Amino acid sequence: MTKTILITSGKGGVGKTTITAYLAYILSEHGKKVCIVDADIGLKNMDTLLGIENRVLFDGEDVLAGRCTLEKALVQDKRIEHLYLLTLKRSLKCSTFAMKDFVSLMILLRNRFDYILVDSPAGIESGFQFGVEICDEVLLVTQLEATALQDADRVVALIQQQNKPVKIIYNRVSPPLIKRGIQMDLNDAHEYLCTPLGGIVYESEELLHTSNKGMLPRLKKGMVYQCFFTIMQRLEDIEYPLPYYIPKSLLSKLRG
Repeated sequence: MTKTILITSGKGGVGKTTITAYLAYILSEHGKKVCIVDADIGLKNMDTLLGIENRVLFDGEDVLAGRCTLEKALVQDKRIEHLYLLTLKRSLKCSTFAMKDFVSLMILLRNRFDYILVDSPAGIESGFQFGVEICDEVLLVTQLEATALQDADRVVALIQQQNKPVKIIYNRVSPPLIKRGIQMDLNDAHEYLCTPLGGIVYESEELLHTSNKGMLPRLKKGMVYQCFFTIMQRLEDIEYPLPYYIPKSLLSKLRG
């Protein structure tokens, strides 16, 4: 049975799209057939992160208008056999998408994939509202800072009004900054949101480098890889333990 996951955030710039891409990679590497639906029409950069921007010739609107088949709008990842992307709308102009259109596309996608990951706009734009209606579960990405948590709290309330299960992903978690009091304590943030934990992603040079390269390279098996592996396990409702943080100095020694 297909599981549809909405991945969203309370504000922009918290790493939602990067987390969506890497979660899709991990799921695909473990034998799951995955489709990313880029519903973040205002930014629409998932194709660039996957390195397939030149291969996106059709979108969801083309499918619904009968200009192409769903198979032509689905773009396969260059490196992973079981990973596909469907862009809702290639143009950045105001979308004419309605709820019924989104539902129609999701019906077409269901039973073709094990997971559909919907990368929605931050906040409560139409892509978010459509996604909440059709999804089985929501992953809400946030960071350990006051404004991000306040925005996340508002979005959690909206999701809960729809009676949809939601889990929090804390991104760019830095234990050294937490220790110095620069970043909020993870336990305090979790107590503030009172929402089940889907996972954490530690701040790391590996992710900083990948974010600046355009197309995301595959993660090496290590601390960051383990972060996404944990999120994948918790999506399967397995209470997998959170990954240990490995300081940069120790990582350097381990790598020789």
